[in-house]
Amino acid sequence: PHAGRLAPLSGAVLHSAKDLPAPTRDETRVDPVRAVVQALTWGSSRRSSIFQALWAIQRGLVSFEAVQSAVREVKRSPGSAELRKRFAAIEPGVHSMPEYEFAALCRKRGLPSPQRQRQRRDASGRTRYTDVEWTVGGRSLVVEIDGRGHLDAAVQLDDQRRANDLALQGAVVIRVPGLALRIDPEPYLLQVERALRSLQRGERGVA
Repeated sequence: PHAGRLAPLSGAVLHSAKDLPAPTRDETRVDPVRAVVQALTWGSSRRSSIFQALWAIQRGLVSFEAVQSAVREVKRSPGSAELRKRFAAIEPGVHSMPEYEFAALCRKRGLPSPQRQRQRRDASGRTRYTDVEWTVGGRSLVVEIDGRGHLDAAVQLDDQRRANDLALQGAVVIRVPGLALRIDPEPYLLQVERALRSLQRGERGVA
């Protein structure tokens, strides 16, 4: 019942919003953008709420721009400040928690802002998107963040072909396992910094 105070499922938390429109017979759910805003508002932690937002963005259920617009329209309230902080932590083009963690680590080290989801074509003409890319001195440093899905054998083979295509196009490619970002990111971040310095000096290789 709308006025009920008990959660309908064990372990669930029941929230209500006073400004929801009255549902019609065929409308029993809020639209995806509003659902993402609610997830950002009601998430038990900043990390869990950001995960839910990125999950929806990565799968194309919502766009970053649509959620951004909806967050801006939220009226000032005790919880709106935290909502805006949570959304502000998501950078355009970040589509997963490992990418989010990598972006946060790069900001902390003062690295320049990269391009994200840059469109490229591989040798077969297929459109691909790079996770992170810096262009320095006419050359590119591409960083691919490998989340859990990249452990699949078929995905690994495709990842390697893609990395080879990028290398043949003249890019420096660094692959970063998502697990490393939570356990020991330092060696990979040092490699990124070395590659950027090398490109800035105009070197062909990475020393």
